[in-house]
Amino acid sequence: MPNHSGLRTATRPQPQMTVALASAVRVGITPALAHPVARAKGSASAARVSRCRSVVPKSAFRPFPGLVERVSVSHAAPRAPRGRVIASAEGDGASSSGDALDVDALVKEVTDFSKIGQRDEAYFVGQMVLLFCIAFPPAGGDLTKADLGLQPSLTDPVIGVSLLLLCGVMIKQGVADLGNSLTPFPKPRDDAALVTAGAYQCTRHPMYSGLVFGACGAALVTGSPVRTLLAAALAALLYFKSGKEEAYLEQKHGEAYAEYKAKVPRLVPNVAGIGALLEAAFGGEAVDGEAES
Repeated sequence: MPNHSGLRTATRPQPQMTVALASAVRVGITPALAHPVARAKGSASAARVSRCRSVVPKSAFRPFPGLVERVSVSHAAPRAPRGRVIASAEGDGASSSGDALDVDALVKEVTDFSKIGQRDEAYFVGQMVLLFCIAFPPAGGDLTKADLGLQPSLTDPVIGVSLLLLCGVMIKQGVADLGNSLTPFPKPRDDAALVTAGAYQCTRHPMYSGLVFGACGAALVTGSPVRTLLAAALAALLYFKSGKEEAYLEQKHGEAYAEYKAKVPRLVPNVAGIGALLEAAFGGEAVDGEAES
């Protein structure tokens, strides 16, 4: 039809749009892509799509390779669980419930002030104070063996680093094995399982052992007499805390815990226990462990 300049213009065909619409029909996503466009363009566009299906070769109907596969995978992917979760150790002996550690539930447990005085929280408070003082020693924390007239040992840093590494392995594996039974207080949670596998073949309280080893390692690496005294105080506190905890566990689990207690040391591991710990941490599965709920 004529325009204002008097020249005749022809409507340009839209082969790219036609091919895209036909491709959408061919790959099976017509309801998502082709139908809104056809509705906007009217019945004429829909007719062009139907004509192109018989004209355009099949090899041209793949403008977006992998599109359908990606859409299918995204719809099939499971929804992530609500809350922050730390995976527990695998294996039948890791925990009777097999639940991973729910950090939000743990924080809620710790901040439940309605239970203050019922879980022996004083042990936990003292433990945190000592750990803070070991990390940031009070007055006199910069003293060294040389300041006291003692000869520093060349092996102290090596032993200290080894103890720090052992501390990390014991705490990490202990948290993974204990799962949702974890609590910082001596009194176990109501739904706590009796875990005897993995790190709990090394000692009955691997996380307490790890904290003591870590404190001693820090004292040896820094050569600090103040940290050494604080590490000894932490060891004493955790010894009494573990004794209080075991009284609750014996009351809760009865003979099952008594048998476990007779076989595994409280805080100081033996050679077989270290081997079981390393196997659980780096071997991919727990060794000869069982869990009682």
